[in-house]
Amino acid sequence: MPIKYFEDFSIGQVVSGKQYYEVTKEEIIEFARKWDPHPFHTDEKSARDSIFGGLTAPATLVIAIASRLWHTADDKPALVAGLGWDHVQFAGPVRPGDRLSISFECVDARSSESKPDCGILTTQVTVTNQNGDVVLKLLDSYLVKKRGKTSLTK
Repeated sequence: MPIKYFEDFSIGQVVSGKQYYEVTKEEIIEFARKWDPHPFHTDEKSARDSIFGGLTAPATLVIAIASRLWHTADDKPALVAGLGWDHVQFAGPVRPGDRLSISFECVDARSSESKPDCGILTTQVTVTNQNGDVVLKLLDSYLVKKRGKTSLTK
């Protein structure tokens, strides 16, 4: 995949992942047992009786899947470092069998004051299921190399 530098991005530009990720019941339960053992993540009967009405993926698993899906996009930036997330919203449950996909829209782009060979991109990340329902939204900011700049300024 070609590298996209800071200058290659513009406000409003939308990039989509080229693959989807199918979430399995086994993955939800295994991940939850280790990292987020709420009964609505680990036990189908308890999950049916919960506010969710069925097994749901832990939020941390959804974030991990979003990270993996980010890497499937053709127009990824020449990432130097992640800077942070804002306005993280888990908009709907992720269930066994859901096929998740990702898109990100550039909402801000500015030069870095401390690293002149880099810029800072902020994207609105949206993860949807197979029905187009949004399951995750967040603002993601990261440091990106500028064209022709091979090393970071110290």
